[in-house]
Amino acid sequence: MIAEGLAASLHFSSARRYPQRMRCSRVLLAALGIFTLAQINSIAVNLSLPPANADAIQADSPESKATIIKLDTLIIPKVDFEKETIPNIIEFFSKQSRELDPQHIGIKFETRIPRDWVPPTPYRRVASVTLDDVPLVDLLGYVVVQTGLEYKVVKGVVVLSPIRAGEK
Repeated sequence: MIAEGLAASLHFSSARRYPQRMRCSRVLLAALGIFTLAQINSIAVNLSLPPANADAIQADSPESKATIIKLDTLIIPKVDFEKETIPNIIEFFSKQSRELDPQHIGIKFETRIPRDWVPPTPYRRVASVTLDDVPLVDLLGYVVVQTGLEYKVVKGVVVLSPIRAGEK
Protein backbone atom coordinates (compact mmCIF):
# COMPACT_ATOMS: atom_id res chain seq x y z
CA MET A 1 0.00 0.00 0.00
CA ILE A 2 2.85 2.37 0.82
CA ALA A 3 4.43 1.56 -2.54
CA GLU A 4 1.27 2.45 -4.44
CA GLY A 5 1.00 5.75 -2.56
CA LEU A 6 4.62 6.63 -3.25
CA ALA A 7 4.35 5.69 -6.90
CA ALA A 8 1.11 7.65 -7.22
CA SER A 9 2.67 10.75 -5.69
CA LEU A 10 5.66 10.46 -8.03
CA HIS A 11 3.26 9.95 -10.92
CA PHE A 12 1.01 12.91 -10.27
CA SER A 13 3.70 15.34 -9.18
CA SER A 14 6.16 14.93 -12.01
CA ALA A 15 5.70 12.04 -14.41
CA ARG A 16 3.57 13.81 -16.97
CA ARG A 17 5.78 16.88 -17.13
CA TYR A 18 9.10 15.17 -16.48
CA PRO A 19 9.07 11.55 -17.71
CA GLN A 20 12.87 11.33 -17.50
CA ARG A 21 12.75 12.33 -13.81
CA MET A 22 10.13 9.66 -13.15
CA ARG A 23 12.35 7.00 -14.68
CA CYS A 24 15.29 8.22 -12.57
CA SER A 25 13.09 8.17 -9.47
CA ARG A 26 12.26 4.52 -10.14
CA VAL A 27 15.93 3.62 -10.44
CA LEU A 28 16.83 5.65 -7.34
CA LEU A 29 14.17 3.99 -5.20
CA ALA A 30 15.35 0.58 -6.36
CA ALA A 31 19.04 1.44 -5.91
CA LEU A 32 18.39 2.62 -2.35
CA GLY A 33 16.76 -0.72 -1.62
CA ILE A 34 13.39 0.81 -0.78
CA PHE A 35 11.67 -1.28 -3.45
CA THR A 36 12.84 -3.70 -6.08
CA LEU A 37 12.72 -2.43 -9.63
CA ALA A 38 10.18 -5.14 -10.44
CA GLN A 39 7.86 -3.82 -7.69
CA ILE A 40 8.24 -0.26 -8.91
CA ASN A 41 7.63 -1.16 -12.55
CA SER A 42 4.63 -3.26 -11.58
CA ILE A 43 3.13 -0.33 -9.70
CA ALA A 44 3.91 2.00 -12.61
CA VAL A 45 2.14 -0.32 -15.04
CA ASN A 46 -0.86 -0.60 -12.72
CA LEU A 47 -1.04 3.19 -12.51
CA SER A 48 -0.62 3.51 -16.29
CA LEU A 49 2.32 5.88 -16.04
CA PRO A 50 2.99 7.51 -19.38
CA PRO A 51 5.98 6.43 -21.46
CA ALA A 52 8.64 9.02 -22.08
CA ASN A 53 7.44 11.58 -24.60
CA ALA A 54 9.77 11.36 -27.60
CA ASP A 55 9.17 15.03 -28.43
CA ALA A 56 10.32 16.07 -24.94
CA ILE A 57 13.67 14.28 -25.18
CA GLN A 58 16.57 16.67 -25.48
CA ALA A 59 19.48 15.28 -27.47
CA ASP A 60 22.52 16.55 -29.34
CA SER A 61 21.47 14.78 -32.55
CA PRO A 62 18.69 12.67 -34.08
CA GLU A 63 20.91 9.61 -33.51
CA SER A 64 21.14 10.42 -29.81
CA LYS A 65 17.39 10.82 -29.57
CA ALA A 66 16.92 7.39 -31.19
CA THR A 67 19.47 5.88 -28.78
CA ILE A 68 17.73 7.40 -25.76
CA ILE A 69 14.41 5.95 -26.93
CA LYS A 70 16.03 2.52 -27.45
CA LEU A 71 17.58 2.64 -23.96
CA ASP A 72 14.13 3.30 -22.55
CA THR A 73 12.21 0.74 -24.61
CA LEU A 74 14.53 -2.28 -24.87
CA ILE A 75 13.62 -4.67 -22.04
CA ILE A 76 16.30 -7.16 -21.00
CA PRO A 77 14.53 -10.42 -20.08
CA LYS A 78 17.07 -11.66 -17.52
CA VAL A 79 20.22 -10.25 -15.97
CA ASP A 80 22.47 -12.06 -13.52
CA PHE A 81 25.78 -10.28 -12.93
CA GLU A 82 27.89 -11.38 -10.00
CA LYS A 83 30.96 -9.14 -9.67
CA GLU A 84 31.01 -8.69 -13.44
CA THR A 85 33.67 -6.44 -14.95
CA ILE A 86 32.77 -3.27 -16.81
CA PRO A 87 34.03 -4.54 -20.22
CA ASN A 88 31.94 -7.71 -19.88
CA ILE A 89 28.88 -5.68 -18.90
CA ILE A 90 29.31 -3.39 -21.90
CA GLU A 91 29.65 -6.41 -24.17
CA PHE A 92 26.43 -7.83 -22.68
CA PHE A 93 24.62 -4.49 -23.24
CA SER A 94 25.76 -4.37 -26.88
CA LYS A 95 24.76 -7.96 -27.59
CA GLN A 96 21.37 -7.68 -25.88
CA SER A 97 20.55 -4.38 -27.59
CA ARG A 98 21.29 -5.91 -31.02
CA GLU A 99 19.20 -9.00 -30.28
CA LEU A 100 16.24 -7.03 -28.92
CA ASP A 101 16.28 -4.17 -31.43
CA PRO A 102 13.66 -4.82 -34.14
CA GLN A 103 16.18 -3.60 -36.77
CA HIS A 104 19.00 -5.59 -35.06
CA ILE A 105 21.19 -2.48 -35.05
CA GLY A 106 21.43 -2.17 -31.28
CA ILE A 107 23.14 0.53 -29.29
CA LYS A 108 26.79 1.51 -29.48
CA PHE A 109 28.61 1.75 -26.15
CA GLU A 110 32.01 3.31 -25.55
CA THR A 111 34.09 3.50 -22.39
CA ARG A 112 36.44 6.34 -21.64
CA ILE A 113 38.05 4.91 -18.54
CA PRO A 114 41.79 5.37 -18.01
CA ARG A 115 43.61 2.07 -17.41
CA ASP A 116 45.00 3.32 -14.10
CA TRP A 117 41.64 4.63 -12.86
CA VAL A 118 40.75 3.52 -9.36
CA PRO A 119 37.14 4.14 -8.40
CA PRO A 120 36.72 6.21 -5.24
CA THR A 121 35.25 4.50 -2.18
CA PRO A 122 32.56 3.01 -2.06
CA TYR A 123 32.59 2.28 -5.81
CA ARG A 124 34.08 -0.80 -7.49
CA ARG A 125 35.27 -1.83 -10.95
CA VAL A 126 32.68 -4.62 -10.90
CA ALA A 127 28.88 -4.74 -10.59
CA SER A 128 26.40 -7.28 -9.27
CA VAL A 129 22.80 -7.17 -10.49
CA THR A 130 20.10 -9.85 -10.72
CA LEU A 131 16.87 -8.73 -12.40
CA ASP A 132 14.16 -9.91 -14.76
CA ASP A 133 12.41 -7.82 -17.42
CA VAL A 134 14.37 -4.63 -16.84
CA PRO A 135 14.63 -1.66 -19.22
CA LEU A 136 18.18 -1.24 -20.48
CA VAL A 137 18.29 2.32 -19.15
CA ASP A 138 17.48 1.10 -15.63
CA LEU A 139 20.12 -1.62 -15.84
CA LEU A 140 22.65 0.93 -17.02
CA GLY A 141 21.66 3.06 -14.01
CA TYR A 142 22.35 0.20 -11.61
CA VAL A 143 25.78 -0.35 -13.13
CA VAL A 144 26.88 3.29 -12.99
CA VAL A 145 25.64 3.62 -9.39
CA GLN A 146 27.81 0.67 -8.34
CA THR A 147 30.92 1.50 -10.35
CA GLY A 148 31.35 5.25 -9.93
CA LEU A 149 30.79 5.89 -13.60
CA GLU A 150 28.44 8.22 -15.39
CA TYR A 151 27.03 7.99 -18.87
CA LYS A 152 25.83 10.35 -21.53
CA VAL A 153 24.61 9.86 -25.06
CA VAL A 154 26.81 11.65 -27.59
CA LYS A 155 25.99 11.48 -31.30
CA GLY A 156 24.07 8.25 -30.78
CA VAL A 157 26.74 6.51 -28.68
CA VAL A 158 26.39 5.76 -24.96
CA VAL A 159 29.67 6.96 -23.43
CA LEU A 160 30.66 5.74 -19.96
CA SER A 161 33.35 7.60 -18.05
CA PRO A 162 34.38 8.11 -14.42
CA ILE A 163 32.33 10.57 -12.39
CA ARG A 164 34.13 13.88 -12.40
CA ALA A 165 35.65 15.02 -9.09
CA GLY A 166 33.08 16.58 -6.80
CA GLU A 167 30.09 14.83 -8.47
CA LYS A 168 28.69 11.95 -6.46
